[in-house]
Amino acid sequence: MAFGPYEGCFFIDITKSNTHKIGHKIQLKFLLGQHSRDNQLMESLISYLGCGIFVQRQNLGVFTVQRFSDISEKIIPFLKNILLKG
Repeated sequence: MAFGPYEGCFFIDITKSNTHKIGHKIQLKFLLGQHSRDNQLMESLISYLGCGIFVQRQNLGVFTVQRFSDISEKIIPFLKNILLKG
């Protein structure tokens, strides 16, 4: 999946798998990308939310959450409780 800078999304990732009966692994993911100057902020999300990983890709830092329970119990409630301004 191509992920442009400075955006966030939920998406369904489907990959081939020899360990799953249907031959594919289906996974919900949450991504949030910001410029590398905001790396400290992005890394602080891991400690604040208690989930996710942070990966640096050139000038883009990406916070990723892929555990379904973390998305449903931490990410979605967090997003429901904040007022997003765009």
